[in-house]
Amino acid sequence: MKKMRIVLFLAVLTVILGGCGTTTSNPVVKAVTSKPGTDKKEYSIVYDNSKIEATSEFTPDETIILYADNDDFSANVENGKVNVRLDDMKLTDDTGDPYDTDDVIRSLMKSIADNAEHDIFDVSIIIDDDRYFVFEKHNVNIQTPCVLYEYDTTAKMLNELCRWEDVDLIGISVYGSDSDVSTTIIGGADGPTSIYLASKTDSDGERKQDINDSDYTAVIDRVLNEYNFKPVEWNNTIEWSEDADALIKMAEENKGRYKAYGIISKEAGPYGIVLIDTVDWTEINTNYVYEKWFYTESSDGKPELKWDKSRLYFTYPVPSIIGYRMKTVMIDCGYDTGHMEFVE
Repeated sequence: MKKMRIVLFLAVLTVILGGCGTTTSNPVVKAVTSKPGTDKKEYSIVYDNSKIEATSEFTPDETIILYADNDDFSANVENGKVNVRLDDMKLTDDTGDPYDTDDVIRSLMKSIADNAEHDIFDVSIIIDDDRYFVFEKHNVNIQTPCVLYEYDTTAKMLNELCRWEDVDLIGISVYGSDSDVSTTIIGGADGPTSIYLASKTDSDGERKQDINDSDYTAVIDRVLNEYNFKPVEWNNTIEWSEDADALIKMAEENKGRYKAYGIISKEAGPYGIVLIDTVDWTEINTNYVYEKWFYTESSDGKPELKWDKSRLYFTYPVPSIIGYRMKTVMIDCGYDTGHMEFVE
């Protein structure tokens, strides 16, 4: 009897995700797909707002595969609408042994049937610690739309992440789980360009190694001198090698006096922010902030220096368990000495 594949991938990261339609674009997982009948693999980053971007080759998470018999689901048409029904849950693992479903899997399987608007062709369920994803193939006329969902175990519902047309899902990796080196996509005039930047952070955003801030001052000095205090723009097409130093222009306030540059170093990745006060627009004064930050894959997370009445605020991305979040701090500034610092 033909079987319907239900694939469960097990890993070791716990992440809480937002659903589709969020105002910022956060990476969720990296996916490996291929067109049926071909050996060519496509590697991509899947975001929480339906966006998909190409990325470099990576190793998917270790997986355990479970199978469900195709008799588990049935479909019929009523009043021009396809109704999918869950009839059974005869799951087996990749050795053919029966798999005992738990409450979460049973609820998830029911949600698959309740959510389906077309006849289900194939289903893959991906479990990453306590995160659940669903990859479905549907029969729609001569097309085979493929949809990736995340299953919310609290709300007991599926949230759509993205869609492909007729692909096989080969494997996934939770974004940030391969934390030794992070792959960043930067948009340019000719489309996205893959670059590699040092990322010495764990998946939860904490640094792998302790960095003495007084010692790191020399690192910031080095990067500033390498770039002769001339940073590259936030969005660019420069290709850096692995473990590269980089000086990134984060933001500039509308009067042009205050600027913020981001330091990416061989030692710590995106760590260290340079606040610049050009007193009287003639004297450049630098102030170092020893904080983690995150170099985003799109302009959605571009930092901003903005006045609110008489106060200057800096909004910038920082690492989080879903990739990054935006953080806002007040900047203490306006002195003849050019002194600037975060006020949190």
